[in-house]
Amino acid sequence: MSQSKFAKQNTTFALDLFRRTYGATADKKVQLSPFSIRRALGMTALGARGETLQGFREAFALAKGDSIADFHAANQEVANYLLTAESKGKCPTEISIANALWLRKDDGDGYVFQQPFIAANQQYYGATVRDNLPMDDSTLAEINEWCNKNTKGKITKILDQMPDEAQAFLTDALYMKTPAAKRFYKRNDTKGKFKLAGGSEKDVTFMTNPHGKFRYFEGDGVEVLQFPFGEHGVFNAYIVLPSATSTLDAAVNSLTADNWLGWKAALEMAEGRLRLAPNEQEWGGEMKAALSQMGLSLAFSDAADFNDLCTGGIRIGCVKHKTYTKFMRKGFEGAAVTLVGMMRSTSVRPGGPKKTFDVLVNRPYAWFVEGAGDILFASTTVDPKEPAGFADETDEVGGED
Repeated sequence: MSQSKFAKQNTTFALDLFRRTYGATADKKVQLSPFSIRRALGMTALGARGETLQGFREAFALAKGDSIADFHAANQEVANYLLTAESKGKCPTEISIANALWLRKDDGDGYVFQQPFIAANQQYYGATVRDNLPMDDSTLAEINEWCNKNTKGKITKILDQMPDEAQAFLTDALYMKTPAAKRFYKRNDTKGKFKLAGGSEKDVTFMTNPHGKFRYFEGDGVEVLQFPFGEHGVFNAYIVLPSATSTLDAAVNSLTADNWLGWKAALEMAEGRLRLAPNEQEWGGEMKAALSQMGLSLAFSDAADFNDLCTGGIRIGCVKHKTYTKFMRKGFEGAAVTLVGMMRSTSVRPGGPKKTFDVLVNRPYAWFVEGAGDILFASTTVDPKEPAGFADETDEVGGED
């Protein structure tokens, strides 16, 4: 497959969520996995009815004629494709996707989880099921260990404490490690300054490709460069660098699905110099505010209708999200976890180069990692942090970053 039949809807969801989260973040540092968040919400939507379900459709940017069942099936189709698309060859990409349901034990108080909801989560999201849980510190530890295991230790926990009135949790975990198709070499490193958001500058090492050929676009106040991973073109990073006369705010605010798809369509093979600082960053936050603005306000309220999930009154109490990413000379590593907490409620390939460029990523910028056209990570970098071990990297083939 080249991309999901819901590719534009998924892009709309990803960029809308990214813009809203960025706009509400004072330090302008944001890092999301829209892919993970969409899957966790998709799991939850399987239990929604009526206006609550319509809120999910609005958040997912589904048109009136779009089938919600087809949407769930497409989510699983994309996941299955990403797991195998770059799994073999000289430079395989390692990727894992995990989903789980964590359900409270039946205390005889009228809260019974609907079997069709459980079965649908197993069918569309491959979810494992843990039921009859006490929702105490032991369950908290089990959920956090699941996060740790399924992100290879990059995200060690998603919950600090067990929320009151917790009835169920729906979790999605994503981990990927992929080699650069056009890696950087230590011998080409250059020193320079990165301009921080406040106006000061920071000394950094720039990974440098002095004569690279990349797909590139310049216009609309941004420079966009596609950085390929793997061997078969399935995974790519996109650097969105504001022009010298523009700002990160302007670049992020212009990130609509139409603009994004237009920029990608305008990319042309070009030859030039790319300088990019290595970076390692983590992010975590509560997604309730942004998701409420996107159509899910009812799902967070006591008027939510999740009767296809549970026989008792239940609502979304929290949507916790954490991410980790690392760019090094040899490639990219990233991880994400999304947890939806349900609480009790009171209701029911290119040609030759055509242009040149000299991209010096020395100021705050946005970047995205896609798989088969699906935005897996959406991030800003405002203060690059050199990863541990970067200075010790060699130009030898193979080895661990």
